Amino acid sequence: MIQMNEIEALQKMPNESEHDYRMRCYLFKQANPHISWPQMTHIMNDQLSLDLTDSTYRKQSKSWLNFETDTVQPSEDDNCGETEVDNYIYDLNMLLREIKKAKVQLADERTQNQAYIRKMSREETLIAMAKEVASTMNTKKLLPPRDHLITFGGTVEREGILCLSDWHYGIEVDNYFNTYNPMICVDRLKTLRDEVIAKGKELKFTKLHVTNLSDLISGRIHMQLRIESRYDAVTQIMHVSEILAEFLSDLSEHFEIDYRDCLDNHSRLEPNKKESIELESLARIIPWYLEDRLSNNKRINILYNTYADDIITFKVLGWEVVAVHGHKDTPGKIINNMIAATRKRNDLVLSAHYHHFSADEEHECMRISNGTLMGVDTHSQDLRLTSKPSQNLIVANRDNVTEFICKINV
Repeated sequence: MIQMNEIEALQKMPNESEHDYRMRCYLFKQANPHISWPQMTHIMNDQLSLDLTDSTYRKQSKSWLNFETDTVQPSEDDNCGETEVDNYIYDLNMLLREIKKAKVQLADERTQNQAYIRKMSREETLIAMAKEVASTMNTKKLLPPRDHLITFGGTVEREGILCLSDWHYGIEVDNYFNTYNPMICVDRLKTLRDEVIAKGKELKFTKLHVTNLSDLISGRIHMQLRIESRYDAVTQIMHVSEILAEFLSDLSEHFEIDYRDCLDNHSRLEPNKKESIELESLARIIPWYLEDRLSNNKRINILYNTYADDIITFKVLGWEVVAVHGHKDTPGKIINNMIAATRKRNDLVLSAHYHHFSADEEHECMRISNGTLMGVDTHSQDLRLTSKPSQNLIVANRDNVTEFICKINV
């Protein structure tokens, strides 16, 4: 049983450090074995404002007292006090810890040096091997010689696919990344027209499939669009139909044109898409207008869809092509969605809506997403999304549905 005078002897002195106090308690416990460790723990926790277990104090006591016995044996003639001995033991512990840390650091440096030496040795070996092989192979030919000189373009049968989408005609944009209005829209279409004609001459194709993936007008589906639009939706569709007619007419001087389009989301009459009827779309006016406006141009064929108003399908030199605006499909699912919608495997799937170029391949089918003629608008900027204004021109031959993929920046 611990006595009151013993409890008083175990009180922490005002200027006594925690280390010195613990060492004094451990020595006191060693000299008074009748005091239990739970009793010592209660007193020490109370004096140090801690919540340690008696196991913790017991293990520390054993470690400290053993270290003291093994390393320091002061004689009776020594003048150093108990506190000086404790401090000496503490300093030795700190020194031992620093030595161990330095040893680990040295081992890490040695490992890194060995890895660097191995890397340099391997690189030198590879360089030597490369030089030796290059010297040996310089006198040999692995590829067979060409039978004849192939001229670029040659006589390969090719057809072009021009993707038009996301003009958002009528909107006015003026931000750090982009300035856009109806006049700039026309200027960019002029650049696009000239680039397509130049590519046709360069790659030697005269058949062009113009695929209108829609959203050519800004529309009225959001209040922000109404604020930013210069024209009402009806005026937008009238203007864009005539611009498109002139665009196709200019291209027809160089190509035979098959024109197709599909429904989108920006042309719907009802702003609330949940209450909207798909067929009530201003986009349906465009092919009717073109058919009448270009009726005398025998080099332009206005064609209609087989499966649905929002799904374009056609063949290019035997390849199966399907195209949609893209507002109903995510890029990752669109290939499988079109397999289900058309009940056949397709070779090329075209889409738009997301306002940037992208391409992928799945099930031996290429997916290519068209950019936007408009460029960065307020909505895109708010989402931290930027892209260069562009439209896609794809050139196919009988061996490859995407022999050339031309992202035409405008």
